[in-house]
Amino acid sequence: MTHSPEVAGIAAGSRHTSRAGLHALEKGGNAWDAAIAALAMAFVAEPLLASPGGGGYLLSDPVNGDAEVLDFFAQTPGLSPAENGIKTETLDFRPIHGDFGGTKQEFHIGAAAAAVPGAIAGLLAMHRQYASLPLPELLADAIDAARAGIELEASQRYVADILTPILQSSSLTSQTFLPDENGRYRNPALADFLQTLAELGCEKAHHWFYRGEVAEAIAAAQDTAGLIRLQDLADYAVIPRQPLRRDFPGYTVLTNPPPSTGGQLIVAELAHAHSNDAPLPQRLAEAMREADRLKGTASRRGTTHISVFDCHGNLASLTVSNGEGNGQVIAPFGFMLNNFLGEEDINPGGFFRWPVATRLASMMAPTVLHSDSGHRFALGSGGSNRIKTAIFQVIWHAMMGAGNTPGQGKPLNFAISHPRLHYENGVLDIEAGWPEEAIAQLTAAFPQHRLWDRPNLYFGGVHAVQTGTTNTAIGDFRRQGCGIARDVLPQSAETP
Repeated sequence: MTHSPEVAGIAAGSRHTSRAGLHALEKGGNAWDAAIAALAMAFVAEPLLASPGGGGYLLSDPVNGDAEVLDFFAQTPGLSPAENGIKTETLDFRPIHGDFGGTKQEFHIGAAAAAVPGAIAGLLAMHRQYASLPLPELLADAIDAARAGIELEASQRYVADILTPILQSSSLTSQTFLPDENGRYRNPALADFLQTLAELGCEKAHHWFYRGEVAEAIAAAQDTAGLIRLQDLADYAVIPRQPLRRDFPGYTVLTNPPPSTGGQLIVAELAHAHSNDAPLPQRLAEAMREADRLKGTASRRGTTHISVFDCHGNLASLTVSNGEGNGQVIAPFGFMLNNFLGEEDINPGGFFRWPVATRLASMMAPTVLHSDSGHRFALGSGGSNRIKTAIFQVIWHAMMGAGNTPGQGKPLNFAISHPRLHYENGVLDIEAGWPEEAIAQLTAAFPQHRLWDRPNLYFGGVHAVQTGTTNTAIGDFRRQGCGIARDVLPQSAETP
């Protein structure tokens, strides 16, 4: 039977990442095939944001079936210094400062900053549960790119500048993650790692990473200076969850559920904005202020997002993070472990006081929207605590436009490019581009504010796709995101 071309699309934080996902779609793959291929490429093209040593979440929304979240975020080790009499001064755990351009933030790196990684368990679970193409076929582009080298985009070089103290923490880290004199980034060790992963297949690859050679290398690198042990890796498992669902006039939101906090705060912002009749910019800012009052303690800084729709209408919304990275490269395999245990915002009672063997919370919020008018969206963002406000604003503009009436939404490219606000700890940040009247309203209502003179990646990077009567993919220009929607030849089956 011959099939006519239909539209599929992907939006992600790098043109390399998006093209790898599109390649899977062009080969007849579904949304999850594309997400897997894109995630593997993100390990190469966005190496300080996505890593086999990190973790994340997939919100899967099949056209025929129930939506589901796969939680493959990091987990605390089973060994607690506070409960086991370990002297923390004997651990490798030290502060560094990242320069975000006028603002410096402190975070901690070292072996003891790493939590148990879940990224590879998540990738393999995605393939087992949803994929239609063989794993070697999906990882091939990333393997080739890591081995031959790619030119890192300006946004990734900017991230490297921010994280210079981490990249200079050891000669191995510098050698692994800094581009060569021609500006090309190569990681042959990561290429070999992905090649082995592909050749082993899901079951053996999971054993290799969590019980075999990779697990042993992680545990050896941690040794007495870190906290991850072989048993922590062996015990790690992906957790399936029901999405958090909230209905609003004209549309439904599906997002990341507890224990993570980002999804809860996004729906709280939407509810507050719906109940408020203030002028639009003030309404949005007041909703953010309410969410800031309610906020939990979890955020992620080094984060990226991938959104996909296939020609059947399946949606995949995937957000991953490595924190800033802990500076510790697992040398034979070319990736850096996360530093989630070194972030103050998830350690409000002080470092090393977390509950053992517990899934960490996060602000990450892969999200799906269903519109009563027939549109369906997948979206998400990087940006630490700005994740919740960035996604909230894009949803509002896409669904409601400038007013409070469902069905008056703006096109997706408008919703993403519209100037943003962010409220946190009593201060309202106002991105450049708002009309003078709106700025006057905001500065009068929020005396503690900062005016930005240009758009900035500080305000998140929302990469989103839309399918239905309109099919499009938009990457956020603030982070050099890349969206591609194109005709592809569908397979006969809608889902695996």
